Amino acid sequence: RAAIRAEFDRQAALFDAYTYEVVSAVNHGSIVFMERVHTIVVSGAPVTIHWAAVHEVDGDGLIVLTRDYYDTAEMQAQLA
Repeated sequence: RAAIRAEFDRQAALFDAYTYEVVSAVNHGSIVFMERVHTIVVSGAPVTIHWAAVHEVDGDGLIVLTRDYYDTAEMQAQLA
């Protein structure tokens, strides 16, 4: 957990601000699908990223696997 927290902290330092909105979340057994809209602020400019994630959780409700999907071209076009 400490290593994960350290990586999140490293990434957070790259942005002026970061928020996200959960658009939808659905589960089927141990699989959870989430659709989110992330907004980061880079050098004062907001960048919106549409994001989907599939999580697998164990019997204790802890995430054991994550697959993230987003379009890097969407982000790059806003940073250009």
